[in-house]
Amino acid sequence: MCLRLVASLAALAVAQQEPESYVRPSSMNLDAYKKAKDEAAMLRLLLANPNAGDAAYYSQLVDIAAELGHCHVLDNALARGGHPHGESGSGPAPQGTDSWMEVSSSDDAEKWKGALGEDQAHKVKVDEHATQHPIGVVDHVVDKRPLPLTFACIVQSPAAVECVRSLLEAGADPDAGGGMLAPLNMIVNGGPGAARSASQRAVELAITKMLLAAGADPNASEPFQGCSAAFYAAQKGLDDILEVLVENGADLEMANKGGTNPMMLAAAIFDVPVEAAGGTEATARLLVRLGAKLEPPKAIELELSNGIPTLPENNFLRYGKTELANLVRYVIRNGGDTASPNSRVNPEALALREQLVDEFEAAAARFVVGDAVVLQNVSATYNGLVGTIAGPINSKLSFPVRVAREGLPPKINVKSSNLAAAEDTYSDEL
Repeated sequence: MCLRLVASLAALAVAQQEPESYVRPSSMNLDAYKKAKDEAAMLRLLLANPNAGDAAYYSQLVDIAAELGHCHVLDNALARGGHPHGESGSGPAPQGTDSWMEVSSSDDAEKWKGALGEDQAHKVKVDEHATQHPIGVVDHVVDKRPLPLTFACIVQSPAAVECVRSLLEAGADPDAGGGMLAPLNMIVNGGPGAARSASQRAVELAITKMLLAAGADPNASEPFQGCSAAFYAAQKGLDDILEVLVENGADLEMANKGGTNPMMLAAAIFDVPVEAAGGTEATARLLVRLGAKLEPPKAIELELSNGIPTLPENNFLRYGKTELANLVRYVIRNGGDTASPNSRVNPEALALREQLVDEFEAAAARFVVGDAVVLQNVSATYNGLVGTIAGPINSKLSFPVRVAREGLPPKINVKSSNLAAAEDTYSDEL
């Protein structure tokens, strides 16, 4: 850590063009540093004053440096006795109690806002599961302020990874983020994956791996809806993070307060624009491959009780994702969803799940709708006929094929293995 400090000093000290409003700290004043955001200047002051400040000062500096994404100042502050939990480091993060009104619908919310008045209207929160407890003022214990690790996880800085590394190496609790969300949850909250740049995604993935390696709880959930990090990763299409979470023990059957787990969610959000939610077909396919339960008992219960599609297969059909529905059906009908709680329960069950997904995807990838194909090894009646693929592959690994031959059905289902690509383009008019 200290070697990195010295080696980087020359690069940090490069002169900068300063606008008139720029405030360069002339002393080690923390407010001035936070306003100026000048890491090079603060680092020079620290190196010029090796004996200045006490542990409390450097703990405050840890807070600010992490918030700014200044890993070199952060290293120096930690090396001089700053606590990895910042100003809150003398003990657990200070906690207080916040109160708000939880109601179950937007209509109820509007009524309560009117009753409470303009100055208290912000305390009304809509929670569709609020009927699980008496509607009224609910007290929630929350941390009063974010901890440095939270800042380091979400700061838009090229040095974010190094800041997280330094805090964890100094002993920061990987599950303590301050506020109401653990660091892992802070990463997956925010915009959908489609709206995050490739560089941001790479930083977030690296930090996720770092937190998990340091012992972060892969099933950390937020206190409002009870949504886990894996739940939000599935919702937002953060497939790389979702896969790492699962590989490190995230429970794919862990549901929120409403009984919805990541697989159920991924199958139910295709009516939400990708730029708003982020979940994609790729996310749903990944969850199937990772072993998520495809017929969750809770989904069966909800579907029977309210009549709304809740099972993944039925939601895929509802939104026109026929191939995804057929993938789910293929896995189920071939024994790939019998393990409990899901196919990650043992290596054999997971291997079978992966094998079935591979079989389906290999067969499905051979053709797309409109491809010209030749039928072979079917029957004497059909062998050698040319047709076109008329729809997605089904759960028996067969494609619907449109043929044009008098006396024969206009469309038949043919196994993918009994089809070959036609050399010539086929036209429906023939």
